[in-house]
Amino acid sequence: YLSDLPWEDTFLLKLIFDPKKKLYLKNCHRQTPGKIGDLFQFASLPLSYRNQFWIASFSEPEIELLLGEKPDYSDLEEYDREFDGDNFLDKAFFLDQKLTLEGMYLPKVDRTSMQKSLEVRCPFLDISLIEFSAKIPAERKLKNFQTKALLKQLAKDCLPKEILNLPKKGFGIPLGEWLKDDWQFLIKRYFKEGIISQGMLNPEGVKKLLSRGSPSAVWKLLVYYLWQEEWLRN
Repeated sequence: YLSDLPWEDTFLLKLIFDPKKKLYLKNCHRQTPGKIGDLFQFASLPLSYRNQFWIASFSEPEIELLLGEKPDYSDLEEYDREFDGDNFLDKAFFLDQKLTLEGMYLPKVDRTSMQKSLEVRCPFLDISLIEFSAKIPAERKLKNFQTKALLKQLAKDCLPKEILNLPKKGFGIPLGEWLKDDWQFLIKRYFKEGIISQGMLNPEGVKKLLSRGSPSAVWKLLVYYLWQEEWLRN
């Protein structure tokens, strides 16, 4: 049914990217666990905030709990104002390039590869290609909920179908297993009461989020205390 609708009337545009109608989703997360619930919850936030909370280990209230004050999101809002256009999907792509790629994934890949003396190249980030792709209409990029629609169409005569339709794969690590076994000594060392009470984070907030048991959240808190010991020791 959705595939028969014109682009401007699809569910994705009207309920997720249209600020006038996104409020329908804001309370659905209470009945929907996991990432889908997160999607519904963050649909009520400004577009510049949504993906950042989607990929973050902490929600907006949890970040406020950790800091003991309301965070400053002026950098997100600055990129929001920088976008020059009126298509919500194009704006989402722009924000993803500026915040997720430039601010997170690319530095991580660069540092990890350089540590092993590897040179990583990103041909799809060639400036001419980026400028050209920004001019392509949004409906050619995401068609009937198929991501990379235009790229797959162009590559279908060059790549086998089993490769063309492979899911995206990142640099994920088995955090749950490592935290459960190999790194238990670090957790016991850094999450003692005395250490939790030091530094910039709210101790009660740290203990509350630790009790949630999320490997990603525990990892980020652990990295913070490792950083604190290295750089704030004096």
